[in-house]
Amino acid sequence: MNQTPTPAMNVGPARWALRSGAIALAVSFLASCGGHGASATNTLGGTVTGLSGTLVLQNNAGEELTLKADGAFAFSKASTAGLPDQVRVGQQPLWQTCTVSPGNGVAMIDARQVSVVCSATAARVSTLAGSGIARSNDGDARTASFNYPLGIVIRPDGGLFVTDSVAGLVRQVSIHGDVTTFAGGGFAGSLDDNGLKASFASLGGIALDNLGNLYLAEFFGNLIRRITPGADVTTFAGDGTPQSQNGKGRAASLNNPAGVAMGSQGEIYVIELDGQVVRKIMPDGEVSTLAGSGVPAFADGTGTAASFQNAFGIAIDKADNLYVADSGNHRIRKITPEGVVTTLAGSGQSGSADGVGAGASFNTPSGLTVDEDGNVYVVEIGNNLLRRVTPQGAVSTLAGQAGVAGSTDGVGSQARFFQPFGVAIAADGTLYIADTLSQKVRKVTPAR
Repeated sequence: MNQTPTPAMNVGPARWALRSGAIALAVSFLASCGGHGASATNTLGGTVTGLSGTLVLQNNAGEELTLKADGAFAFSKASTAGLPDQVRVGQQPLWQTCTVSPGNGVAMIDARQVSVVCSATAARVSTLAGSGIARSNDGDARTASFNYPLGIVIRPDGGLFVTDSVAGLVRQVSIHGDVTTFAGGGFAGSLDDNGLKASFASLGGIALDNLGNLYLAEFFGNLIRRITPGADVTTFAGDGTPQSQNGKGRAASLNNPAGVAMGSQGEIYVIELDGQVVRKIMPDGEVSTLAGSGVPAFADGTGTAASFQNAFGIAIDKADNLYVADSGNHRIRKITPEGVVTTLAGSGQSGSADGVGAGASFNTPSGLTVDEDGNVYVVEIGNNLLRRVTPQGAVSTLAGQAGVAGSTDGVGSQARFFQPFGVAIAADGTLYIADTLSQKVRKVTPAR
């Protein structure tokens, strides 16, 4: 029987074995590189850069990967055989936008060249409440008015408490912008009483404890006042004299308290504008000095070896580190619970340059707040800007135009502020600003 030779029949045994071995080697190589039917050892990963927050990545195998710092990453699960892997952002960091490249975010399994780059997100600024007229009228978002709003804190229901500095009032602002007066009768003095029967001698910063009690820095009264959820107003600390004497409750004195922050154990931290010190007040009212020489100057150091100059704002992170808007020194300072003072950012010269540490500059920073990841958000009365400072001291501008005042809503540099003093951050990253000379409360969200 005649048989037509095949290619295999035309090769010798040695060449056929060599060819078969090459095919087997190729199949093995493809499998190890993530070809269809890949083993469980195949992974997908890459690097992330620029991250200053919490980023959640997802792949199509249903795995989530939470990242909090720059560096290499890798998913542990292999994707379904025969399908490409996809990397996508499941949750963006607060006030950052992270992108996956290649642009479509798709790579075959066992690829480790996925690049995730994170950068600051521009801010969308809108007006939550305030007509822009310097009065203290209650009403809806458009008809209500403020009289130099200064301190601001977020209520558990998502609304706000805002201090009217000049009028000496504590205002409530709903999530829709409706404004009512919670405490203060609008007359001069430091009278303890309930609600509108009480009075304040100008108000600065405000803080809220986990029981719903408010603590307020009373500028001209040189006092710390407390307001219960039922609007009962009492004097918590201070005898009214402009000094920085330690003591308990009314036996202590404070010198022009400007800002307050609430610690994790119920302690209250106060920055004194004229006293040039940071005070610590325990829940029982005992007042001590945490940091500051009492002389307007600049110096990093521990306790009284450190110096501030007309510092205004103070905020606290979840580890009880304090951050101070050192207005006269044009710097952002950090204070550990032990009273060690360092400079987080700012060259000390007035300016508006973004950069890292001393490579950045501020112009009279006035208020600040801290998110869950330790990023600090700063408003400046000198620059009329909203800035963001990472835990590493990297400063970026989110909204406003340096040196240009106004109350225009918009995105990024199109928005305008007019000497904002207070800022607070919600859990979802929304920022609320007491835009003091605009006589408004502004709302700021990421413009992704």
